[in-house]
Amino acid sequence: MWTHPRHRGAGLGRLVVRELEREAQRRKYRRIYLTTGPRRPEAVRLYLASGYDPQFDGSPRHRRCRDRGRP
Repeated sequence: MWTHPRHRGAGLGRLVVRELEREAQRRKYRRIYLTTGPRRPEAVRLYLASGYDPQFDGSPRHRRCRDRGRP
């Protein structure tokens, strides 16, 4: 997911994450994994602010955020 700089800070990323969570719940998914690269601290902040726990996938080039108790 990427947001054009003109539209950043408007809550669009959070809106997309919430909609993806609703769809995952509708499909009865038990876990959601979100990944991002090392040069995307804004994505990490979004995921953490959305209640995800930071995880590591073994690669220093990627960070993984794992859902915390969401379906």
